[in-house]
Amino acid sequence: IFCYPVGYYNALSQEKLAESEISAAMAVHFNNKLSESPPIIGRIGIHEDISYSKELFDYRIAWQSKT
Repeated sequence: IFCYPVGYYNALSQEKLAESEISAAMAVHFNNKLSESPPIIGRIGIHEDISYSKELFDYRIAWQSKT
């Protein structure tokens, strides 16, 4: 699995990854795009303001699962 630098990608990076043996890639958006080649897996950014406490982290995960 590849993680796009800073989470952003474009058509050229998708094309290059599709030519490789990468099975999936991580991006900054929250929704999975499994029909892409390679499939793009959305991720949740975890920063100090989100993970400072267990309560904030739990809230972020709960909020993300609703979007």
